[in-house]
Amino acid sequence: MQHLPLKTALFSALFATAPLSQAQSVTLPEISFGGLLETSIQHEDANGVEKGENTQFVLDTVEIALGAHINDQIFGEVVLLQEDIGTDDKTDFEVDTALIGLATGYGTLTAGKMIVPFTTGETQMISDSLTLVEPNGNGIGFDTQLGPLEVSAYVVDPDNGYINDDYYGNTNLDQSELGWGDLSGVNAYWPVNDYLAFNGSYAKIDDDNAYSGAAFLSVNQFGLIAEGTDLDVEDHTRYNIEAFYESNVGTFSVAGQRDGENQDYILVGYNKEIYTNTHFLLEYNQNTDTDDKLYQAMLAVEF
Repeated sequence: MQHLPLKTALFSALFATAPLSQAQSVTLPEISFGGLLETSIQHEDANGVEKGENTQFVLDTVEIALGAHINDQIFGEVVLLQEDIGTDDKTDFEVDTALIGLATGYGTLTAGKMIVPFTTGETQMISDSLTLVEPNGNGIGFDTQLGPLEVSAYVVDPDNGYINDDYYGNTNLDQSELGWGDLSGVNAYWPVNDYLAFNGSYAKIDDDNAYSGAAFLSVNQFGLIAEGTDLDVEDHTRYNIEAFYESNVGTFSVAGQRDGENQDYILVGYNKEIYTNTHFLLEYNQNTDTDDKLYQAMLAVEF
């Protein structure tokens, strides 16, 4: 599932240490606080998985996000994440992003630890879309509006954990010497109208090129997501083609996906908001190459 956007709440008491005299004045920053908790029960029907080990209870995601709106030009953001699902699969509670932002007359400049925009990974499923690729590192980024396009550009020192474990996981390349500027790229989002939108990205990681493209269609209660990637380090295209229907009893979805190891999957999902910011989800996930199956039920709470 996708990262939670920050939700605004003012915590002035955190900053008030003593009463101020009339001669003293200070503008207190507006503090934003949000979070996401996801927990699930999973049953795996797969070769090599013994009975008694194929069903488990998992704390999938713990995400805490803090933001500070200093003034109309400057803001800060920190996201702490422990995730045991999908592409992140982080077992330690650690800093996921830490940014300082400056709003200019031409766009927003950010600096710090960031996840750079490459693919959207949008999905209605429990599992992250297999097209989700999240390059990250320390550097600078710039977001601006160019006519109808929302454009982002970035230059960073890539995180070696991502490079070695995720991007180059199927090769023998040693990327431990990568440094500043070895991860750069641009992303453009085009909302054509209320029903149709496109997203496209280019990234350069060391000497390798990576491309992604996505289309989103929403008509009444029906929706369609189509996304694909082309990475130099992979000899095939990842894709996610997903259709969903929103009804009074919940959202029903079905998807066909291909991952970075050229494995194909069929997914069927259900998502229902049972209380405010509280969702119950079901998912069936089958690897059509190995016939391995995964059944999941999840409870997700945003705050």
